[in-house]
This record gives sequence, C-alpha cells and structure tokens, in this order.
Amino acid sequence: MKIVLDTNFLISCLKFKIDFLTELTGEEIFIVDKTIEELEKLIKGGKAKDKERAKIILALIKKNKIKELKSKEEETVDDTLARLENYTIATQDKELKKRIKGKKLIIRAKKKLIII
Repeated sequence: MKIVLDTNFLISCLKFKIDFLTELTGEEIFIVDKTIEELEKLIKGGKAKDKERAKIILALIKKNKIKELKSKEEETVDDTLARLENYTIATQDKELKKRIKGKKLIIRAKKKLIII
C-alpha cells in the first residue's frame, strides 16, 4: 500500500508516542514537498513543542529516506493530498478527511492506526 503522510498526522504520532514507522513497516511511505515546507515553517515560528516535534519528524524523514512527492506550485498541501489517487492519506485533519475520496489512515483512541 502507498501511504502519504500529512503534517498533523506526523505531529499527532509524536504527541501520542505512536511509532508510525514500525506500524507501517512493509508499506511504501511518501511525503508531499509542501508538507516538508510546513514542518520547516514550524521550526522557524511554531510553538516550542511543535518546533521540537517538527525537528524530530524531519530527521526521521531523512533517516528513513521517505520518498517525496512533488505538488503543483499553485496547490496547497491539502489540495495535493485530496487529489492523489491510489494512495492512502494519513491525516487527522477533519476537513481534509471529508475531501479525500479514497482510503484514509487515522489515529484511533490516541494509540493505534486504522484505515477507514
């Protein structure tokens, strides 16, 4: 299965101490280029906890060589994620979940990942 990770999903995984990389072993994991930009913005101007989480996430992305998907310049991250077909989108964003037509990977009960 091809899974694309969203910013709030990644931050929530750290917040709830969910090892998403172990949980997703054997899956193809991707991240959108603008998600990386969002994380870099958090490092520069986010709350202290979010800055630290963003640093950890970026390090994990680099260490695990997560594949990057390019978005269209005029698109937001959510627009890109909503238009992707044949991918499962990992997100906690309520509005984005409504826009995604395919499968979604979410955190349930602050401790486990499920596909809906």
